[in-house]
Amino acid sequence: MKATVQFKTSEVFGKKTKTYTKDFNGESHLRNYIRAVERKRGWYLDEVWYLDKGNNDDLDPAASYIEDQLYAPYDNFANYKL
Repeated sequence: MKATVQFKTSEVFGKKTKTYTKDFNGESHLRNYIRAVERKRGWYLDEVWYLDKGNNDDLDPAASYIEDQLYAPYDNFANYKL
């Protein structure tokens, strides 16, 4: 599946978001990628856009925690768990 992930950075000057588009093996791979970026760079998840979900085998049809967090206030991103 192909997705674009946008992170809020802590940069003072310039762009305050970083956006990456890449192919993931599934939603668990996407979640691991987000956690790794947050842990290594100290950035927070801002938005996720699914460009191509492929066959949807690895997607949770009931509720995607990532999608739910997109509508939460920014302050809640620092404390969310995937």
